[in-house]
Amino acid sequence: MVFNGDFSLGNFGFISNYTYANPTSTSLSTGDYEIVTNPNALPAGFTNCVDHTTGTGAQLVVNGSLASPLNNKIWEQHIVVGPAQNYTFSYWLQSVS
Repeated sequence: MVFNGDFSLGNFGFISNYTYANPTSTSLSTGDYEIVTNPNALPAGFTNCVDHTTGTGAQLVVNGSLASPLNNKIWEQHIVVGPAQNYTFSYWLQSVS
């Protein structure tokens, strides 16, 4: 139901108020995000942290911004659900700074 929930398709299928940092970018500025297999690969000095499933999967890494913190959408996707159904959605978060 969640399209590209594992980010294997990269920067596709979701909405963010943050700015996508092109993979050839040399920095991840405040308010930017990137899709990587390890945050440590980014020049921002993030810690070594592989994904929780295979250890080789893609991750959404965000350099958070305090500008309008209550209104910043990090990841958003519209998911069609049916009436009278139960759904479980889960996610994993980790600080890498």
